[in-house]
Amino acid sequence: MNTGFEIQPYVGVGPLKFGMTQEEVAKKLGKPDSIRDQGDEIRESRAGHDLQVVYAKNGGGIVEMGFGSGIRSLHYDGIYVFEEKPLDVLTHITASGSKIYELLGFLVLLDMGITFTAFHNLDDDGEDDDNGEKAVTVFKSGRWDNFRDRLSEYKI
Repeated sequence: MNTGFEIQPYVGVGPLKFGMTQEEVAKKLGKPDSIRDQGDEIRESRAGHDLQVVYAKNGGGIVEMGFGSGIRSLHYDGIYVFEEKPLDVLTHITASGSKIYELLGFLVLLDMGITFTAFHNLDDDGEDDDNGEKAVTVFKSGRWDNFRDRLSEYKI
């Protein structure tokens, strides 16, 4: 399960691409550990819940992928997001000018389709203070659009 997972904004992560069906994902990663019906969506969990794949029931395939800190091979542009210091990750990923927004504890990069959870939980010395609870979600274009008016800009 710990194969390379490269984030490709609004395309997918590693072998997983937005729009893929449950059957296509199973061919790439094997059967899920659990499947939950969530109304308009279906959520599959793998790797002890460190890898979550969310599908639209309307036939739209994958709409979101979530990664817990157990997926050490998650990376973007050469930086492994669970291996580096959170501030270094955010600084690297936003170096091209992406803005970070915050809502309900999520750091959201709308122009890249990525959220970070617990990447801004730092102690007074700037060290990671999250006790391993970091997570990253990669989402399909438009998924956060309903929240745009509630987002506030976050400064690193």
